[in-house]
Amino acid sequence: MQTRRNLVQLLMIGLFAFLLIPAAFAHGGHGQPDPLSKAELGELAKEYLNRLVDEGYPVVGKALGAEWKNVDSSKVEVQVLKFGFYQVQAQHPKGGEKIYLLINPNGQLSDINFKGDFGALK
Repeated sequence: MQTRRNLVQLLMIGLFAFLLIPAAFAHGGHGQPDPLSKAELGELAKEYLNRLVDEGYPVVGKALGAEWKNVDSSKVEVQVLKFGFYQVQAQHPKGGEKIYLLINPNGQLSDINFKGDFGALK
């Protein structure tokens, strides 16, 4: 009889644990980060362009000239794409050529090119 009682108690404890533990993990804070502002995206674009120039990283097979470090971060154009990605367009300081940076919702550079074509994210 004592064994049966112990078994029932163990099953009850297991049932309560099974029902309550998922509730402990069901809390906020795992969603998308706060949206980035145009000013933040402009500064990120300038920072990434500076790094790419300093490191000599080629963009679509072309090294960026030092002039790209002088991009005016307040004059970038921003488009929000699918899944919270941002397309940030910056114009060459001397005019003409534009460069497009794909920035993920966390502010990290995901891609860069001169056409603004980021496939399925449009």
